[in-house]
Amino acid sequence: MAKPRAVVVADIDVLVTDAIADLLERHGYSVRIAPPVHAAVRDWVRSFDAGLCVIDLALRDGEDPANIQRLVADLPSTKVIIRTANSSSETMQAALIAGASGYLHKSRGPGILLEMLTRVADGEVVVEGSFARTAARTVERAADVRRMIDSLTPRQRQCLELITRGQGTLAIAEQMGVSSMTVRSHVQGVLGKLGVGSRLEAASLANQYRLDPAGHSSAAPAPLPRAR
Repeated sequence: MAKPRAVVVADIDVLVTDAIADLLERHGYSVRIAPPVHAAVRDWVRSFDAGLCVIDLALRDGEDPANIQRLVADLPSTKVIIRTANSSSETMQAALIAGASGYLHKSRGPGILLEMLTRVADGEVVVEGSFARTAARTVERAADVRRMIDSLTPRQRQCLELITRGQGTLAIAEQMGVSSMTVRSHVQGVLGKLGVGSRLEAASLANQYRLDPAGHSSAAPAPLPRAR
């Protein structure tokens, strides 16, 4: 079990990481500053057995939220807080869907970061005030989609997985070992349960919320963020 007071910090700006590390250590945290590369952050979190990770989404190897998803998937006992200068609601939503437990704009003061660390360690999903309502809607929608995916039968999930890979009816029928008519029946069941009108919409829905159609979602549904 990861230690909640152990924190890994990662940011391209060395002065920022030094300042955050000093702040957290003065408040009882044990801190390690990781190289500003997503793969290195994962390695440092694992080796330090950190319960918390404060990370800028944009590191030297890019700012794809998929990096956060991989960090959360590889180290599920570690709570991830994004501290960023990016004020885009879309980026915030993508980070939450990827599994981040906190999203904090860099304009907010150190007291907010300390409070967020405590609340996230306690199991909350925390987002700064200007994003709170959007964040709540995002998490609620992701939970709805997860429930719809989970309502699919095993064969319907297999069918949706092949749809997300761009497979057509004949290819799906061959891989599933069934007739084209049976595939069409499975597809209609998938579309009905997901509330969409086409295969493209079904695939887009699964991809948008980074869900694995063949099984459960890659991360468990998070509690709703509290408005500030």
